Amino acid sequence: MKESRSKSLSNEKEIRKKLIQKYSKLFHRGFIREEFTGPGLSTRNDLFLVHEEIIISFEIKSNRDVLKRLRSQALEYLTYSSMVILALDIKHLKNLEKKFQDLINHPNIKILIFEDGECYTYSDGESKDYPTLLNLLWSSELALFKALFKQRSKVGSSSYDLLKMINEVYNEQQIHDISKSIFLDRVRNSRGSMNYKPVLLEETNNLMNNNLLELQKKFYNYIGK
Repeated sequence: MKESRSKSLSNEKEIRKKLIQKYSKLFHRGFIREEFTGPGLSTRNDLFLVHEEIIISFEIKSNRDVLKRLRSQALEYLTYSSMVILALDIKHLKNLEKKFQDLINHPNIKILIFEDGECYTYSDGESKDYPTLLNLLWSSELALFKALFKQRSKVGSSSYDLLKMINEVYNEQQIHDISKSIFLDRVRNSRGSMNYKPVLLEETNNLMNNNLLELQKKFYNYIGK
């Protein structure tokens, strides 16, 4: 009876523990957060590793899970990750090979198979360029993009208004670098707390000051429309 019951228990926590142990050592200066989500995201990844050089989203499928949402989860994670790692219990191997060749062959997806208490690499993947994290920022963080401008109150506080202003005033590289700085600060300091209040740190301030005259001109043109 005890043996039958143990076989029916989920091994999700065991897989999660193995992943945290392994990747905490590989990226010792990184931060691992559990059950990560953000504005506009329809999925919540099991683990989220944030490092200055890479962002990895993890999805765990235990011996009690099904793979129905695996493809949609992996593809959404790729929109804001350098790499996606899928950690699947060995029971899913046949189904994986039958229905998910696109994920197996994807250059930015790594697949691990969990068997006998260990995670083994089934297919490898490479990290892509550091993603632009603008769409992961909350409205209070987006508001930092207008913090250096006078008359900033003329831009609304909703995410829609702020994103519209940001895409008009800043170029792609500026958006990439500033949103990365803001997001990394949240991950370092919030620890998942809903009471976290973003502030304009020196690093972010410097990124904006590098082109301040140009940005001010574009901002005032924007609010003058």
